[in-house]
Amino acid sequence: MNILRRLAVAAAVLLCAVLCAAPALAEESTGAIGGASFRVEQAYVNVPEMDIFLYATDQTGASVSPTMLKAAGVELNLGDRTVPTGIIGQAAEPICYLVVVDNNEKLDSETFALYKKVVRQIAKHKGENDQIVLFASGSGQCVMGAAEDEHAVTNGLKALQQDKSSMDMAAAATGVYKYVNENFQSLAPRKVILAFTHSEQLLSNLALVAGISSGATEQLNMDLNIYVTAEHPELFASLTSMAKDRVTAVEPEALGAAVLSKMDSLATALEIKTELPEDTYGEKMEKLTLSVPKLGSAVTSTSTVYMGHRLTKPAVTGVEVVSRNQLQVTFNQAVENAERPGSYRITSEDIWNFRVPISQVELAQDGRTALLTTGEELYEGNYGVRLNKVTSRLTAANISDFGVETLFSVQDWPRDKGFYMARFRLPVLVLGTLLLVLVVLLFTGRRKDRSAERAAEAEHLLAEQVGEGALPRRWVTLFIRSRRSIAENRWSGVVESSMLLGSDAAQCDLCLPDKRVKPQHCVLAVEGESLLVCPIGEASVTVNGERIAGEHRLQNNDTIGLGRTTIQLVL
Repeated sequence: MNILRRLAVAAAVLLCAVLCAAPALAEESTGAIGGASFRVEQAYVNVPEMDIFLYATDQTGASVSPTMLKAAGVELNLGDRTVPTGIIGQAAEPICYLVVVDNNEKLDSETFALYKKVVRQIAKHKGENDQIVLFASGSGQCVMGAAEDEHAVTNGLKALQQDKSSMDMAAAATGVYKYVNENFQSLAPRKVILAFTHSEQLLSNLALVAGISSGATEQLNMDLNIYVTAEHPELFASLTSMAKDRVTAVEPEALGAAVLSKMDSLATALEIKTELPEDTYGEKMEKLTLSVPKLGSAVTSTSTVYMGHRLTKPAVTGVEVVSRNQLQVTFNQAVENAERPGSYRITSEDIWNFRVPISQVELAQDGRTALLTTGEELYEGNYGVRLNKVTSRLTAANISDFGVETLFSVQDWPRDKGFYMARFRLPVLVLGTLLLVLVVLLFTGRRKDRSAERAAEAEHLLAEQVGEGALPRRWVTLFIRSRRSIAENRWSGVVESSMLLGSDAAQCDLCLPDKRVKPQHCVLAVEGESLLVCPIGEASVTVNGERIAGEHRLQNNDTIGLGRTTIQLVL
């Protein structure tokens, strides 16, 4: 039986070698002309952005620096179009680890627990912004979506249980491909597939071997790594060689170290970052060719990339009303620069167009949701929310469009006194401020006018010379106001001897348009340095509110009352 078992293993290895010799995900040719070699890990295309991740080494196996690679003269071609090389540097983009775990119930519990342990090691060893996505092997179902938190990975592993499904690489590749396309915008640019299975699967499931080089994996455009745990990994050396490093056979106790070594090697990758014209976008596959002519024509690498992804700007996809002062917004991707109240603008969709102030923002760790606390209570009605300069977590150059508005409704809390107070507060404050300014300007103007009049009066009095035998005269200013009018008239002039006041313009020196004023009502007479007022006949005249019966000597700022007219005297 032992001999038959070894023959079966050898046959499986041979079959794997034959199948893996077929075209794989990316047609790669590694050149060594001039002592240098390189290979492409993957091409990330999200029009207009394109990132190419590759590995370049010299004859000693040491990594080639970005400066040396740039000096070697890299050329890029997308189909029949030449693409600018752009910036060449060390790869610093976060990595998305797409982990496929064999959960066949035929696996012994220790091996299944080992695979889970290795996933926990990946979570501990990864970079701060790296992501982990967990898939079940048989159905290709996503067990845990992209997560950066180690605690979330632990909870995802709890949901992964063994079942009757066998390791199916084609199904797993299809599940990964579907997940990546549906969540492309929110996943890290660098994507690496890590699959864990046991050698028994190769003996009992030849479909797994075929799946390694199937058409399903060719669509992934990712670094594919299948780890096969075996008691005798040397029996799979041919498979590893012919599969172009896609398959690694290791002893169970060495699995963790092999995976961590792979993760460390990812840090040596270089990145070519460039931009594509918008017209390259479309539901199509394009052949990307990278070559270094100065090192020889053999130093080329080609891969097929999907051009159906376009850079999507950060936007709000949903709003949930949590309470009268809290809203939870959901974004179409992981975002940055969204923890500021100024990153949001919420306005009511009614005649008020009232802006709801934001006092506090709590951005979720994954950057996909945010809890907004409003400075005003929410009321029943329709609202719209806009994002202001919110950027994608994957690239700061991808900024939200302020013109895009997401509508939501509040069903509870009808309008009350607080609703109108909040909306009229600003207009009332502005109107009150304007009225106060007008009052101050009016009061200041009146004071200036009176000061000017007094100065003019003093000037006239000083300049006035009364000769011997001349009539007495006095400069007088009168401020005339009627009860039926808010306007105030001013009369200034020299009273020579006397001035007659009344409602008949033909008989008086100063006509007052007041029906209660008689045609000839009173006389202002100059006597020396004084000014006298004297009623005519039975006319009613008051001075400072008190009625006078005869001649009365006036003082500066006295108020004379005639009918419905008041006259303030300035001497």
